Amino acid sequence: MAAFLQKPIAPHQRDLGQRLGVLMLSGNEIREWCQHLTNGVPAPGYFEESAYDEYATSWAKLGTNGLAEYLRTDYWFHFDFRNLQNVIVHLRKAVGKLSGNETWHKIIAWDSAAHLSLTIFDLCRQVRMLGLSSIGDTTASYLFGGPASLKARRDLYARVQQLLSSTGVVAQGGPALPPLDPPYSQALAELAIRFIERPHSAILIPLIVQDNLWRLLGAEGVPPRDEKNFLAAEKLTQDLLDFLKNAAGATWAPRV
Repeated sequence: MAAFLQKPIAPHQRDLGQRLGVLMLSGNEIREWCQHLTNGVPAPGYFEESAYDEYATSWAKLGTNGLAEYLRTDYWFHFDFRNLQNVIVHLRKAVGKLSGNETWHKIIAWDSAAHLSLTIFDLCRQVRMLGLSSIGDTTASYLFGGPASLKARRDLYARVQQLLSSTGVVAQGGPALPPLDPPYSQALAELAIRFIERPHSAILIPLIVQDNLWRLLGAEGVPPRDEKNFLAAEKLTQDLLDFLKNAAGATWAPRV
């Protein structure tokens, strides 16, 4: 989608966008669409401009580089293992600025969790295709970009280990190479199992994350529910937040 906020779209641009599969919208069209969505609604919720202003301000406090830039741009080019690893790496670099004592700290944590949940759904899809019995290997394979890439890395790791052992650099009982798999691999596999076991609850996670995010921004969001799937989804959402906290090395996580 391409949006031109300050000027109308020429007919030839709209035709070109249609041929390329790109939706072209002008600023007036976007405003009319938003007004149509909130027409007659006393509390527009997610569509309050002030909420978006505060959301943008929260990310500006963290800085435009690193996690903020990745989630805004690169994240949407990768629908695979790179997003999971990169979100965690960028968040790990930012945790020193996020004590959890300020509202904007929680906004960033909730927004990061929303993105991460989409990537974990992709991992769940891979596990479902290959079977729960091989979830350990499937998770490791996913994190390294596929079975071929994982095998190549493991072979290289073994050769380096053998070389260091033969030269006496790594002695038996002494220092060893760091493990190949990320330290959060096992926790990620366990989280994926919980998602897969409760699919009707897991699909509600993005909704719960967004509700908590926009409530921090003053928007009302969706009214609370007490359905069985919704309550289970809240538990799964907290599991996701706890995983993100531990994987990033943070000292706190938002509470559902």
